[in-house]
Amino acid sequence: MAGTAVAMLMLPLGRAEASIPAAPSDLQGFRAFVHDLAARGRFSGAVLIAKNGRILFQQAFGYADRSFQAPNDLETRFNLGSMGKMFTAVAIMQLVEQGRLSLDQTVAELLPDYPDAAAAHKIRLTHLLSHTSGLGNIFGPRYDATPKDHLDKLSDYLPLIAEQQLMFEPGERWSYSNTGFLVLGLILEKVTGQSYFTYVRDKIYKPAGMDRTDSYRPYEVVPDLALGYTRPPSAPAASASGSPSG
Repeated sequence: MAGTAVAMLMLPLGRAEASIPAAPSDLQGFRAFVHDLAARGRFSGAVLIAKNGRILFQQAFGYADRSFQAPNDLETRFNLGSMGKMFTAVAIMQLVEQGRLSLDQTVAELLPDYPDAAAAHKIRLTHLLSHTSGLGNIFGPRYDATPKDHLDKLSDYLPLIAEQQLMFEPGERWSYSNTGFLVLGLILEKVTGQSYFTYVRDKIYKPAGMDRTDSYRPYEVVPDLALGYTRPPSAPAASASGSPSG
């Protein structure tokens, strides 16, 4: 599956920690705050602060590629990760606004071949959008064992969720769900006849003037794209590992 990258985004390196205080509200204090985080290896990315259309502060910190000590700059693209869900939600609501979808429709109506027919008759579009579907997470041992070049299209992910059971009845409670938003992407493709990535590019990114934001395959060489890094909270920054797909 392609990762999504944007030209400028503030991304902390690693998990948020209790030792990192809240950012100060004044500009001078915030500038010192970010410089301190970057110096300690706790932040890598780009920052832009603007007011009434006027840029007050912009600067890049850290490395786009630690192996080569290649620094981030103001043109570096960063992987968005789960922030792509907001674009998925916008795309679905565009189709609702156009009358091509209804929030009350079930997965069974929209994806007749969905692997779990019983769950599909219970889950409605509104459940998927609000993380109340009862669906879980696509990530786990099966995902880890799957070569990522085998996950090119959204439909390639279906085997990873085919045996998932509902964690609770749809609408009963809230639980963050990656699987739910994968299903939304599949619904978008079914309704529009386009790939998810093409639709979002043409109907959201381009109209918004986001000409340096797009979705890229993990093996695709993309100019100015930073590596995404993860690490255990106790590990030093130098031991972080990364891949172009975040």
